[in-house]
Amino acid sequence: VFNNILNKNYAAKEDIILPASVFDNEILSSLEIIVKYLHENLGLKFSKIAKLIGRNNIALANSYRIAAKKYPSKLIVKPSVFVVPCSILKNRKLSVLENISYYLKNNYKLTYHDVAVLLHKNDRTIWTVYQRALKKLSGDKDSGVNVSTDHESIRGLHTDPGNNIGAR
Repeated sequence: VFNNILNKNYAAKEDIILPASVFDNEILSSLEIIVKYLHENLGLKFSKIAKLIGRNNIALANSYRIAAKKYPSKLIVKPSVFVVPCSILKNRKLSVLENISYYLKNNYKLTYHDVAVLLHKNDRTIWTVYQRALKKLSGDKDSGVNVSTDHESIRGLHTDPGNNIGAR
């Protein structure tokens, strides 16, 4: 029901919205999670997923097969305040994780720690991935990205030992 409400404008906009809670999985990669969610939870065919995220449908079918072996049960998705449109993944200059991290950090003005918690990644991983995205986009004059140095330094990342976020 949540998936239907979230994506009720699918036919009009030709874009699917991914709730950030879909990434509540430490077993699968970001791409595997996306493909598994779109295929199993939303019932999309690999050819449609390929058009949505700008990837090869054979490669996506392979990612799904690997994901299904690693995590055979259906993904449980909870309502989330933060969402990611599939269309951002069409930017092939960035990896899937770079696209998602960049989108969440810039559009919601989240800290590295907040993005790391949402994606179940280490804070330092998100910092590295985001910095790599900035570097890649700085050469893209058409991206409209202002690549000013982000002053949330690696020392400023939250590593609360009580929540084990930094322990991954």
